[in-house]
Amino acid sequence: MKTQPFTSYASPIDVLEKTPEIQTRQTPGDTKSPLCLVKDLIWQGQTIQIEAESGGTWIACDIAQGIAGGKKLLSRFQCLSPTGVLFLQGGMPHAHILDRIVRLTDGNNVCPIKVISSEHFTSDDRPDLCDEVFQDEMFSWLADSNVYRVLILDGVSDLLPDKVEPKQIARLITLFRSNSLTVISVKSKGEGSIPIPWSKTDTILNVKALDGFDDLIIRCSFEKARNLKRDQQKTFFIKLEELDGGKVAFTECVLDEFLKAKTVQLVLNNWPQTKIARETGKDQSTISRWLNNWALPNSILVKDGRKYLLTEAGRKLLKDHNLDPEM
Repeated sequence: MKTQPFTSYASPIDVLEKTPEIQTRQTPGDTKSPLCLVKDLIWQGQTIQIEAESGGTWIACDIAQGIAGGKKLLSRFQCLSPTGVLFLQGGMPHAHILDRIVRLTDGNNVCPIKVISSEHFTSDDRPDLCDEVFQDEMFSWLADSNVYRVLILDGVSDLLPDKVEPKQIARLITLFRSNSLTVISVKSKGEGSIPIPWSKTDTILNVKALDGFDDLIIRCSFEKARNLKRDQQKTFFIKLEELDGGKVAFTECVLDEFLKAKTVQLVLNNWPQTKIARETGKDQSTISRWLNNWALPNSILVKDGRKYLLTEAGRKLLKDHNLDPEM
């Protein structure tokens, strides 16, 4: 799949209209989605915040290809109603973001992905996401095209004023909700995103690439999930796998050995088992079993009253997983 270099145009709306899409199998005339876009994750008109300590752009790219392709995203959530995705970003060079999306895409997308980067604009014509005129123009363009039902914002600090008023962002979100358009905003290390008020978010997903592994392994946990049941909000891990032909894909990753070591670290820092269970994505009964049937019998930990103490074997375990006993 080949992508074309971008061309600068006279106005932000020209950029939206004329920037080429990533190649797709077809462009449907009407992609207005039913209620659920992605099973157990995203509904039309929702506002999703990706809080990323690291790995956020990879997550955003995978979400884009899954929604446009009608496939699984994040290794587990099936897109039920594919739709076009408008990806507005400024966190990395345009060619790099295209490369990531293309490597994650198998070339059989049902709907288009259009990527707009800060490089498309000069400092004089750069749009302002808080400007009401541009908000109205972008909203009208998206509503009229009826192709792009999902907007992804990643690293868009260049498209924001120095001081952002909450009411300006609330207005943008309200505009999109009024036409059942979904907004997904990536906040990497607390920067680069539009500051969406808590009350305006439907889902907040925290993601972090784990240290100490040769492969890219990302921990995903729900901070807020308004439409999900409790058992659907469990922490999960995904791994970026290399495929043939330079392609990549996220697969589910089971990390019990690492999570056992993480449990040792957390219990040494006096975390209760209920909190450890939420952090690791395991049931409390599993945490109790790891401590009583593994850590203590194998002398990873010893118990002094209610307090757990680290042994030499436990210290080696934490070191092998790049975990510090004291967080």
